[in-house]
Amino acid sequence: MLLALAIVLLCLAQSAGAVTTTVGAKQYGVQPEVEGELTEISEPLSYGNGPVVHNSASYALYWDHRSGEYTGEWQTLISNFLENTGASSGALNNDFAVITQYHDTTGAKAAYEQTFRGAYTDTDPYPSSENCNEGAPCLTDAQIRTELTKYITDIGLPTGLNPSSGPTPIYYVFTPPGVTVCLEGSGEHGHCSSQASAHPLCSYHSFIPAGGQLSSTVLYAVEPWTAGNFGTNGSPQVSGSNCQDGTGTIQEPNQIGLGGEGEYGAGLADLIINNVAHQALSTATNPLFTGWHDAGVDANEVVDKCRNDFLGGELLEPPNASVDPKTKAGKAHNQSLGGVHYYLNDVFDQAAAFAPYPGVPCINGVNILPRFTAQNPIRSGDVATFNTTESNITLGVQKYNWSFGDGTGTEVNCEDRVPTNGFAPQECTGTSGTNLTNPVASTQHVYTYGGTYTVSLTIADYGGNTATISHDVTVTGPAPPAPSTPGTSTSTSSASSAAATPSDTKTSGGAGGAGSAGHTPPAATQAIASQSLSRVLKNGLVIRYSVNEQVAGRFEVLLASSIARKLGIHGPAAGGLANRTPPQTIIAKAILVTTKGGHNTYRLKLSKTTVTRLRKLRKVSLMIRMVVHNATSPAVTTVLNTVSLSR
Repeated sequence: MLLALAIVLLCLAQSAGAVTTTVGAKQYGVQPEVEGELTEISEPLSYGNGPVVHNSASYALYWDHRSGEYTGEWQTLISNFLENTGASSGALNNDFAVITQYHDTTGAKAAYEQTFRGAYTDTDPYPSSENCNEGAPCLTDAQIRTELTKYITDIGLPTGLNPSSGPTPIYYVFTPPGVTVCLEGSGEHGHCSSQASAHPLCSYHSFIPAGGQLSSTVLYAVEPWTAGNFGTNGSPQVSGSNCQDGTGTIQEPNQIGLGGEGEYGAGLADLIINNVAHQALSTATNPLFTGWHDAGVDANEVVDKCRNDFLGGELLEPPNASVDPKTKAGKAHNQSLGGVHYYLNDVFDQAAAFAPYPGVPCINGVNILPRFTAQNPIRSGDVATFNTTESNITLGVQKYNWSFGDGTGTEVNCEDRVPTNGFAPQECTGTSGTNLTNPVASTQHVYTYGGTYTVSLTIADYGGNTATISHDVTVTGPAPPAPSTPGTSTSTSSASSAAATPSDTKTSGGAGGAGSAGHTPPAATQAIASQSLSRVLKNGLVIRYSVNEQVAGRFEVLLASSIARKLGIHGPAAGGLANRTPPQTIIAKAILVTTKGGHNTYRLKLSKTTVTRLRKLRKVSLMIRMVVHNATSPAVTTVLNTVSLSR
């Protein structure tokens, strides 16, 4: 009997902490209240072969029938957060970039591609009967579903999961202070937003299946007011820390001080924002509860596995316990979206379970920093080894592409080794490195001739991000034979570490270069084929070039740094420009190697992130820089053209 009782109590304890919960016939992804630090759960998530959200559109619905309980200051902060997450789509420095590694059976990922479709205020009265068994006003999830369905159909708002007509709508329903929300119905106690509940919750997500008034599925999240009342005149004073980081000290990075209500509680919305991010990420990766979650009784989702972990990102050290005496809150933040600071729970990185470096399971931003080392010296005919173990790729490596600078290259393809499938890195395939102990991190190459070669490594991660790094290596040995007759050149390239820009093309500039004493630089020209902005964004920049001999070098795409900053495009600063030229950022580059002199074309494709950023512009000016040298001389020729692109 005692053994049976112990087993029952154990099962109850496990279900009490469950975050994917079934109540009646409905499933919920619940963010429960949690006090104190939790142990990180590093075991991989399981995949249930269901869909993920490929891209989303956020809708905010403030159900406040007294119209004013949910203050304008709170609504502004929350709605701006949804707007900023959309405007920052594709950025790597926040939570939303982490989930791009999670895919479904179609091969599509939970892409960081969001839009904000506005905020709505619902002033319908709360139901007066069949409410949950808590202090009034009290709403059941069934009542919220009914109201949301009515609102969607009355206004004609969209529905569906990954519809062909556009992004997946996700509805966020907000209720004001004093309103309790419960999953259970009248007469039952359990999962409610009140701290006295048997299983107090902070927020939850679920879905309404198609049927009745709805022609397709509706994804929604419910965000009751669980931020407490610090900084207000409310009594007794209640902390919302257990719905933030559980430390007892709340953080409000957007606290404005004394607000229009005559209180110091405007920053409390920062706690609700953390709940919104939690449900946005969980909904995207587990919309129908057949996506990514733990297989055990806890059924943790992608944020739950890192619950109460906020370290990293822009938070260089844990926040201290000091607070403002009026707000009773600190102002720590760990990431920024749209230039606004936020304090958001970290997200589980599945790749960390399989990649020893960097191997951090809870992160709030993505690194893709390729690095490699080469042996020194290199002689022609030697087997040269290049090693990239030190690369910092948080989402796991999908492909390595090497360009050795002599017209040859190789690819190591790990595309079928999705980190969430648990395969070891050695299952990647490639034409090089097959005799090495680690064929992923190393590659080998033999140079036939001496000279200076630009070796380039491009890495693609499982989130669809790419980055490139290049180093010059010097090979001692005989020079390559002189070209006999001009002919067609060949080229190889590495994908760009950042992206480039689009539009109809007008070019100016020509060939030229500076030689050093005793050396004659090669002659070269380049120009951009006339294309529309849309075509460039889709297909890349087509560069027509000519050289009078065998050369090696690179193409670079430069964008004014002031514009790059506004768009959130990152890249190295371009040096060597003429005096008074505005600062430029290199947003794309490619390696060029020819075997003979002659004419040819090169298509330089922009990265996905850069294309997304540039779509915000109707016209843009770019500089295209071509830098080449011949095989026997350090003398360099630089050709610079300015291109105006417009839709």
